[in-house]
Amino acid sequence: MQIGEYIDSYSPVIDGVVTCVKNYAYWLNRKHGSCYVAAPRCPGYEDTDPFSVYRFTSVPVPKKPPYRFGVSALDYRYHKAMTAQYPQLVHAHSPFTAGWDALRFAKRRDIPIVATFHSKFYDDFLEAVGSPFLARQALRPIVRFFTLADHVWSVNEATAETLRSYGYKGEIEIMPNGVDMAVDLPSPELQARVRAQLQLTPGKPLLLFVGQQVNQKNIPMLLEALAIVKKKGVDFQMLSVGEGKDRAHYRELIENLGLADSVRLPGPIRDRDMLKGLYQCADLLTFPSLYDNAPLVVKEAAAMACPALLVKGSNAAAEASLDNINSFLCDEATPESIAQRIVEALSDRDKLLEVGQTAQKTLVQPWEKIVDRVAARYRQIIIDHKPRHRRPQKIKLRVKFNIRTKTRS
Repeated sequence: MQIGEYIDSYSPVIDGVVTCVKNYAYWLNRKHGSCYVAAPRCPGYEDTDPFSVYRFTSVPVPKKPPYRFGVSALDYRYHKAMTAQYPQLVHAHSPFTAGWDALRFAKRRDIPIVATFHSKFYDDFLEAVGSPFLARQALRPIVRFFTLADHVWSVNEATAETLRSYGYKGEIEIMPNGVDMAVDLPSPELQARVRAQLQLTPGKPLLLFVGQQVNQKNIPMLLEALAIVKKKGVDFQMLSVGEGKDRAHYRELIENLGLADSVRLPGPIRDRDMLKGLYQCADLLTFPSLYDNAPLVVKEAAAMACPALLVKGSNAAAEASLDNINSFLCDEATPESIAQRIVEALSDRDKLLEVGQTAQKTLVQPWEKIVDRVAARYRQIIIDHKPRHRRPQKIKLRVKFNIRTKTRS
């Protein structure tokens, strides 16, 4: 089986969609045939993945580093490389340049295309243009893209409902994300290396945020909540891991809130072992985002028995999250509510450990098993696909009846 995965953002960018595509390609190549990735080029970055990655010309996305916007139409080398590929199915993970390339490729080669809806694009458009009307208009080509795809997937039912709210009327299949961090016993050596490298204080509770450093993730609200926690006399240390356009603003906010001795922004951690060790060291993943659909970081932390604090009713909390059982849920997205749950979670060490262990048992599915399921679905789609040039055509018959009425005199 030969598959092409298309994405509009790829390494060195780190986010959930990139992680998803990397694991799809890795496990498909290892167990189910061959797979390549098509993505925008990032100047100065050399791919080291154990599968083929075909890059096309790109330009920076204004005010949203490190993301880039693909301009594949201008890249002769990329299109020449694509003409040499003969996948049996292509899978688009975004509805922009790479997605439309995948759609055109599928129609030209007469093969099926799967498209996965991952993100809340309306929120991004609204932040960019500041107008709800214009943001809604910008959704129209996205809905059209998914309407043209042969099969549409989403990572959970809440995310599927978001796409429906945009105006999509077709069927949506749920294909969940997995975790590439194998459930394992804690490694004292790895934890010691993480604590030394990140200068963590032994014995002091460690709170963690992992993700893009942008306002959509509710990071300013989280910092305000931490200021309340500190005023209550609760001792803690906090790392907000990642990169993003608002990171510099958070440094200033941390200073203004009096959190400079408690909260640090170490930037992105690209070493997966280091991140695994950090999850093992952390007592609680604080993730109050209302923007994320099915954040992989929650599952990654759960794999290391680190429970997550989420906002009740958010898409992040919609998938199998149970308060005080495998997660901690805030009643509402306010600094006070978040602070209260942090204090409650840190005050009962035994409960914290119990919730983390239950999260490990109930929220974690390895990527290998997820991709086995994906591969089986791909095979069935390929088998069921009816080549367009062989499909029966609807023929409209026009019959003219001339009725002559004869009268006798």
